[in-house]
Order: sequence, then structure tokens, then C-alpha cells
Amino acid sequence: MMQKGVLYQDNRITQARYEFTVVEKRIIYLIINEIRSKMIGANKDLFGDLVLDLSHEQLSKASHNYNQVQSSVKKLITKFYEFNDENEWMVVSIINKAKHRKKDSTWQITVDRDMVAKFVELAKNYTAYNLTIAMSLRSEYSQRFYEYCCQYKNAGGLRITIEDLRFKLKLEKKYSRYASLKLKVIDVAYKELKSMYDRGECDVYFEYTEIKSGRSVDSLSIKIIAKNTSESEMTIDDIMYFLRSEFESLYDTDKK
Repeated sequence: MMQKGVLYQDNRITQARYEFTVVEKRIIYLIINEIRSKMIGANKDLFGDLVLDLSHEQLSKASHNYNQVQSSVKKLITKFYEFNDENEWMVVSIINKAKHRKKDSTWQITVDRDMVAKFVELAKNYTAYNLTIAMSLRSEYSQRFYEYCCQYKNAGGLRITIEDLRFKLKLEKKYSRYASLKLKVIDVAYKELKSMYDRGECDVYFEYTEIKSGRSVDSLSIKIIAKNTSESEMTIDDIMYFLRSEFESLYDTDKK
């Protein structure tokens, strides 16, 4: 049963390659919530894209700065999710068109039908996370790690290579040294989630151990600490993903 205040998204979205600012991601959260709340009842254009009406009050939850909201909505039209797994490779933008009707303070957002399908036609493998917590996070890296924690909390953790982390966060050309990546990305997410967890404002956080190959950090072993972890069972696909990444790391399958 779907819970109020909880968003559900396909795990392929959680694991997709993308880069959004905090405000852009908050707007995406609001769009997902609106799609999920309307499900089939929203208007569709002739091409099957979904047209959503969001009030200015709703979007102000992403930012109280109108210019920042307008700029973020505009940039979202040019940004996209990149999906790449054994079944398909696909690049899809979230917003096809945006219009602000100033007289009634309504934003009309048109969402690509392929993106709608990933939000509405919920796969059996999904990530459930709390909308209020997601909206309150102040770092885009905290947002990503929060979703990872929510996906793998029932497994207790995951292992991810530094190369894969850079790829998913589109950081191949930023923070080239691991020390910079740790300071500007990993520890930023860790400190914010841990602080919120300690204050009772977040349901998960993570601890991590660095796994070295020679003298360099090759991957992270992430342990997830969560409250109320018994809400749902981990899917077999998630278990296989976790085990596969463990074996790939242990046996260095790319080189052997």
C-alpha cells in the first residue's frame, strides 16, 4: 500500500546518471509527487505527454526566490536522465515545456510520456523515500545518497566503485583527486544525513569504509543505518545487484 508523504520511483531512476542542482531536484520531487497523486486523472496532450498544473505556492517549496524557480524550471528542459542497463540505453528529459500563467499564479509543466511511465507505471523494483526529508536536504549530493540509502536500507548497505560513483553523479571532470571527492561530495552527504538523523529529522544515514587497490581508494563499502527498516522486503533484483557488485569488487572481474 502506498503511504502518504512517501514517493516511489523506479530503481532505474535512483541509479540513473544525472546532475541536478538542489532546487532543480526539489522541483523534480514536486513533479513526481503531483504525478503520483493524479495518476491517471491528469490531462494528456495528443502525443501522450502529461500536462500538470502546479501552483506557485507548491513550487515555492523548492525555493522562495521566484527568479531561482524560473531559472531552474528553464534549465530542467535542457537536462535529462540517462538510463543504461542490460535492457536499454535511453536519454530522456523530464520537462518538455513550461509556462507560468502569472494572473492565476499557476505553472503548467509538460512531462515527457516516457518519464511519466517510469513514475506512474511503477516497476516491482522501486525506491521509496520520504518527500519531506528529500525536500529539506540542502546538498544535491545528500539528495543522491539519501535515495541510495533508501533503496538499499533493507540490504544493510552496498559497495560502489569510485569510478561508478563519479559516472552516476557526472563528476568525471570535477574533483579528479579522491581527497577532493571525499571532502566536497561524500562527506558533505554523510555529515548532513547523519546530523539530521541524530536530530530525528531523517530516517536513514550511512557510514562508509574506503576499499583500496594498492595505495588508491578504489571503492566504498557503505553501511546504511535506518529506522523502521521492516516496511518492505528487498527485491530479488536488488539482492542480485548487491551481490554482483560485491563479487565484482572482491574478484576484480574487470581485470580477470
